[in-house]
Amino acid sequence: MSQMSLFPTPPLLSRAEAVELLKPYLGQDLRRISDQLGVTQAHEAVSHYGWAGHTVEWLLGSAPNNQQAADFGTWELKVTSVEKVDGHENQTWLPKGQITLTSIQPAELVKTSFEDSHLFEKTKHLLIACRTYTDPSETSSNLVMLCEYDLEGELFTEVKQEYEELQWVLREHGLMGMKDIHMRRLGLKAGMGTRGGARLIARKTWVEEMMKIGLRHEQSEGV
Repeated sequence: MSQMSLFPTPPLLSRAEAVELLKPYLGQDLRRISDQLGVTQAHEAVSHYGWAGHTVEWLLGSAPNNQQAADFGTWELKVTSVEKVDGHENQTWLPKGQITLTSIQPAELVKTSFEDSHLFEKTKHLLIACRTYTDPSETSSNLVMLCEYDLEGELFTEVKQEYEELQWVLREHGLMGMKDIHMRRLGLKAGMGTRGGARLIARKTWVEEMMKIGLRHEQSEGV
């Protein structure tokens, strides 16, 4: 039994409180912490995809869940892998891949406005915890950056437009029509959920932009 199940669920944290709780872990190896908690097994390859997210949730006192609502009421936690890119004036972290934002049933997406959607609920206030990618076995993975990101302004308008285009394509052509369009921000992967469900994702370019324009807290800043 994982040690995570031994702890009661505390009241919901604000995003600012979560940042303060996680700051002391910047620079620390999440894999080592995960092994100590029993989420992963020491000296073994990681057996499940979400181990890092579950570990960060535990550090915040929250149990993992698959609910469509935002993890912490008013804001959503996402954990993603990053790689350091050299050759610039300042070394920087770049995302290794995309982020899955939410699972959804196409019939629900078609009838739900963007402002009332699970997608907007999960992206309007994000905390992205960035961890290093070392190797496929995830033998180590340091927490190196926390990024507070809010979907607003021109990006809100752009994502809303893409969401509404997805609605139109699904309404007119179904899931098969998705293969013929390309969204700058959003992507949709069909057949990944139950009962013909799909996943809405943030493409790598959008994740990189989130990291650039969000409020960043990094190990290099001494926090």
